[in-house]
Amino acid sequence: MASSSKDDRVYDVFLSFGGEDTRRTFTDHLYCTLEDHQFNVFMYGDEYDYKLEKGNGAIPEHLFQEIERSKVAVVVFSRGYPESMWCLEELVKIMECRRTLGQMFFPIFYDVDPSDVLNQSGSFAQAFQKHELKIKEEKVHLWRNALKEAGLLAGLNFRETDGSSVVVVGLGNCYLTDDSIPKVLASLFSLEKLELDGNLFYSLPSLSGFSKLKMLDLSYCQDLLEIPDLPRSLEILRANQCISLAKLPNFSEMSSMVELHLNHSPKLTEILGLHKSLNTMRRIHMEGCTNLTAAFRKNILQGWTSCGHGGIFLHGVYDIPEWFQFVGIHESNGVHFKVPQIIGRNFRGLTLCCIFKRDCPGFTVTNITKGKALHIPGESTCWIADSVLRLQSVLSNDVLHLQSGDEVSISAVTEAHGRGRGRLMKTGVNLVWDDGDGGDVFSSNDEIGAVPSNTSSDETLPSLSVHTDRCPPIKNADT
Repeated sequence: MASSSKDDRVYDVFLSFGGEDTRRTFTDHLYCTLEDHQFNVFMYGDEYDYKLEKGNGAIPEHLFQEIERSKVAVVVFSRGYPESMWCLEELVKIMECRRTLGQMFFPIFYDVDPSDVLNQSGSFAQAFQKHELKIKEEKVHLWRNALKEAGLLAGLNFRETDGSSVVVVGLGNCYLTDDSIPKVLASLFSLEKLELDGNLFYSLPSLSGFSKLKMLDLSYCQDLLEIPDLPRSLEILRANQCISLAKLPNFSEMSSMVELHLNHSPKLTEILGLHKSLNTMRRIHMEGCTNLTAAFRKNILQGWTSCGHGGIFLHGVYDIPEWFQFVGIHESNGVHFKVPQIIGRNFRGLTLCCIFKRDCPGFTVTNITKGKALHIPGESTCWIADSVLRLQSVLSNDVLHLQSGDEVSISAVTEAHGRGRGRLMKTGVNLVWDDGDGGDVFSSNDEIGAVPSNTSSDETLPSLSVHTDRCPPIKNADT
């Protein structure tokens, strides 16, 4: 039974770890970093105790005392952790102090899955097969219960790739506040994926120093007010359901960005510089952002050049952009037009835009004149918004093969997985031309003559259908 009180605690951290597989690498680095940040850390390292443990001697009583005298217990679960009977005894004591003394417990899952700790599977199962041959059943039962209790608690999830470098850190739903974000993160320069979702902090330190970071997840951090500077290496940012988020850093030099997920951030009005980083973007989700400025929306919608799947998803409160030449408001008819001829310009492709509810429809682009069709699949999206505006990725004429005078029909297609729950409310089509100097321009409505939406073609279409997952970059048409 724990006998110490909070007044008796002399250590900030008791560090429990499994020995050889992390002693000289991660755990030693963690200890030094904590000490450098003025934390008083107890780390088992006495040579006499180490030899005693290797000889299967009883765990020294002073280790239990040091656990009781620590404010926080940090346990580094690794592949070697369950092989140590001392570690398992420490864990039983730590779980006891957590219940009786209110001691804070912080698990780190290093190159093991939390489910292996919870269920004693993987390397933990192998270790317990050995323990059960020589340890009393009652003792093994205590160890298993302690592991189950620890495995249910959220903590750091580290995975290593080369024996020393940590590339993934999972800190989701750890109730982290501004003052409790681990300072050790600042030293993990090899980090590629950082999960901070579901926490309680209002702000974050600058993340620009993580030069290898590719994915950052801040979803469901509902108190977060601002996202600080980000590294240029970042490819995916997830900040869904950040309802207090009002400001992001300047994105003008975020040249590696591929996906941006900001569903339901109603206080967000703009993202500075985002229109300058669209060349690499494949997907932007901002369905629940209802206060975006008109200038910001125009910049990103007109600047979108991506081909293939994806697109920009905004709240349906925003209408089809005014520069779209053809707009169909009847779900059954879609949009029907002829490709005009504009002297001095080459047709480069088209962009689709639609407003829908629930399931995002796919589209079939049919060249009635040539009897060919291209199918664009639907996309999953956020259901929080009453309706969603989707700007489809640019469809290159290298794929469409449209020519002046071709009659074109664009109709919505309900995907099988949608089960009929979606409803298309409006469809828009914008034709993209070069300006004679290799740049793109959007034609004005007075340059385009649309075929009325109820016009039909007498041609019988063959069954040929062209499917593509990704269209090539737009190129100048041969003249």
